Amino acid sequence: MTKNTTKSEIKEQLQILVKQRFGRPLNSVKSFEELSENIHLGVQTLRRFFGKIDQDKEISISSLNMLCKYVGFSDWQDFSSDFENQKSLSEKDRYYIENMSVFFENGDRYNLDYYQNTMIVDTLNDFGKVIYKKIENFQFFQKLYYGNDWCSDYYLAWLPNYNYFAQNWFKEILTVRINHTKNILVKLALNNFLFFGFFLSNKDCESFL
Repeated sequence: MTKNTTKSEIKEQLQILVKQRFGRPLNSVKSFEELSENIHLGVQTLRRFFGKIDQDKEISISSLNMLCKYVGFSDWQDFSSDFENQKSLSEKDRYYIENMSVFFENGDRYNLDYYQNTMIVDTLNDFGKVIYKKIENFQFFQKLYYGNDWCSDYYLAWLPNYNYFAQNWFKEILTVRINHTKNILVKLALNNFLFFGFFLSNKDCESFL
């Protein structure tokens, strides 16, 4: 953590990701009880983390580790390091990507057909210009929306960035999506991309077969 970054800044970002992963407002004790079942943390600990009670008390590192695992990180240290990397995002791009959430959530909820709807495709493609503008932008998009199959399938299968294929971090993302997606065409496309990535990086593909 640099001297320009505070722990509260990192916690605020973690709160955003936990809310997005949970997918529902955290505005009642019942909602915190449901989140507690998902993360296996106590209701009071979660309410304290979100500043609903005992705002002057810190939660333990072990609790922070569990919250970080819930949103796809190995632990608090991993999340903190990633936060430092993401600071290279411009505020404009960060704000833009964060505010794609309503569009993506509606697409996922109603399974909007982007194969036949030109307006939806045009919007997704415009978003893609910012998402793929640089690695940090895409990684930030991935952290926010990896649980949204609708947009993740589109950007990884139908609008890929071939410049990333040989890079290990991108191959890991492809592997996760292959195991997660329910769309057989997406799975096929991503497997092909993964093979191509191994080829570009001169890796032996036999272990992948």
